[in-house]
Amino acid sequence: MDQIEFGARVKYNSFIYVPKGDPYHRDNWRQLYPAGRRAELAELVRKAKANHIRFTYALAPGLSVCYSNAADYTAITAKLQQLYDIGVRSFALPVDDIEVDDDNDYVRQCAADQQHYGAPTKAHMAHAQVELLNKVQRSFLDTSPGTAPLITVPTDYCDIDDSPYKSTYRAELDSRVQVMWTGYGVTPTSIEVSEAAAAEAIWGRKPLVWDNYPTNDYEQATGRLLMGQYDERKAGISAHLSGITANPMNLPSASKVVLFGMADFTWNENAYEPDRATRQFAEWLGDGPDGAVTQALLAFFDLNNLAPVADNQEDPNTGEDIPADPWLPQTPGLAVRVAQYRQTFQTDPHQAIDTMWDYAEIPRTAPQLIRTGTTDAGSDAWLDALSLWADALETALVGEAAQVDGDETTAQAHFAEANQLVAQARAIQVPPGQLNLPGPVRLGDGVLDTFIESMST
Repeated sequence: MDQIEFGARVKYNSFIYVPKGDPYHRDNWRQLYPAGRRAELAELVRKAKANHIRFTYALAPGLSVCYSNAADYTAITAKLQQLYDIGVRSFALPVDDIEVDDDNDYVRQCAADQQHYGAPTKAHMAHAQVELLNKVQRSFLDTSPGTAPLITVPTDYCDIDDSPYKSTYRAELDSRVQVMWTGYGVTPTSIEVSEAAAAEAIWGRKPLVWDNYPTNDYEQATGRLLMGQYDERKAGISAHLSGITANPMNLPSASKVVLFGMADFTWNENAYEPDRATRQFAEWLGDGPDGAVTQALLAFFDLNNLAPVADNQEDPNTGEDIPADPWLPQTPGLAVRVAQYRQTFQTDPHQAIDTMWDYAEIPRTAPQLIRTGTTDAGSDAWLDALSLWADALETALVGEAAQVDGDETTAQAHFAEANQLVAQARAIQVPPGQLNLPGPVRLGDGVLDTFIESMST
């Protein structure tokens, strides 16, 4: 409900209901919703309509559907009819995340499909998928008044390389069906105009971007909130796209800083400025341009700026897959301050320490200010960690000052205390069920921690 209200306030016009935690969406897709769950969905649909947002329901049968089985088609349309009856007028039928083997062939295929379509190659399965999608569009949606064109996520959704799979979609899929595309890569480092144009040509229609940012449900994002700027989506891509949607974190409030930026970009891509959008969101959520809550939020966003890449890259020397570099850097604001600190320290160490102390006061007070000013509990573990990291930073700065003054005993005592605080911060774990992957909370790593350690070692 909150996400729909927020989306309306920042001029979003679509909400796609595709929660993998809903068993009736994917695992039990053949089953109709029981009365209680159906009533909850009906309330969401009414909320979206009241806020002028198109509610799209996504049904994902791809893991177990038998395309040539009439009973499975009947199950799909019965499910869509149930949703239509509560007011849903937009539907998606994604067929992504289907298991393939080393030869890029489908692992699971019912015997009837193999007999009907042939061996489980991607080319053959493209025919099966397109046949199903066309049938849903032409036999169900076209006979259901007021419905929008069908949306799908193809199995090959993250590149711009042509293939028999894509050529089948291009040649045979009903031209009204919208095809979703993530950009070049599952979590693309950018979306270029040339890439969007290539995707339009390959799919034979303007794709609908499913931007996998700020989602953090992959290994490289373990323990992270992705709260950086909405960036590297280039002005001009709209000429080749039917729209852009975001795949948020399952922490709705923490996702809003990126969603705010995306809304700004899609409203006017040519005038979009990432820095301005992030600051405006902090001011809107906080207490104005110069407010303490605003400054606390900006510091918190900076410490959670890093955006990792889910796709590996090839090592040019060994040919092996290695983790790709993040597409947004970690803590760029603090990184600049650390560089300035080290430069100033060479000539005026006390000035360097005093300046960094002024900064340290912001993250030290940020957790309480953010909790009070935003009434959001989703980031509590990261705010708890921030309290300890801020205490460690200030304690290390006191030790640094003592060392500059020649009081080594006091310096070492404070450095030891700072190290204890660092250990406590690193021990904080992501709460169970909050993110897809368990692990320690991470923020500012590679910048904040290394700076503290550089003083205390």
